[in-house]
Amino acid sequence: MEESADQDKASQKKTVSSLKRCEATLEGIFRAAPFGIGLVSDQIIEQVNTRLGDMVGYSRESLQNQRMQILYASPDEYERVETEKARQIQNAGVGTIE
Repeated sequence: MEESADQDKASQKKTVSSLKRCEATLEGIFRAAPFGIGLVSDQIIEQVNTRLGDMVGYSRESLQNQRMQILYASPDEYERVETEKARQIQNAGVGTIE
């Protein structure tokens, strides 16, 4: 029983270490990218890099946890982009809008 608990702890430590490396890698990409990057889930902006904030005139912090519509000039533009992105996701599994 004790051996199993030790294995579980070792496995958990390895997983935490791996997650920390992944987070550091993602943060490095966000900082170094010469273009705007945002992570969105269910139309809510979860993370953005500083470059995206600069591009749209908001601070990085003020964009986080906002609805995606904040990035668009009008509701019509938002709908146009979302329709195109949905089409891309359906066809290719991923959508990219510039």
